[in-house]
Amino acid sequence: MLRIILNVLVVLVHLGMLSAILRLGTKSGNLTNRGIETGFPYNIVRHPEYSMQMIYIILTTIPIMVLGDVSVLGKIVILGGICIWLYLYYLRAVTEERNLIQDEKYQEYVKKVTKRFIPKVF
Repeated sequence: MLRIILNVLVVLVHLGMLSAILRLGTKSGNLTNRGIETGFPYNIVRHPEYSMQMIYIILTTIPIMVLGDVSVLGKIVILGGICIWLYLYYLRAVTEERNLIQDEKYQEYVKKVTKRFIPKVF
């Protein structure tokens, strides 16, 4: 049952990533400003693709740590790797925003969509 739930969640996360990617279209690219996208899912959080990728990482590695035959040292290494990977996504988002914030339209967007990754939380 847990496997089915995790698989459904992974599919939903992939659909979330797909909607973010399709919404950006040719505007995507780190450190570029090719216009501001404010439609779904960008009207919920400022970095929906990164959010979905972070959730995907957690959904696919935590079960290995919990259910797999992994030593304590292995669990520590996996957890450290997850933390580093999540932190890199955070840094990428912050770096993009440093460049985008110079655009007045993006400044207005930030006022409307106040959370980067998790609605009403972070």
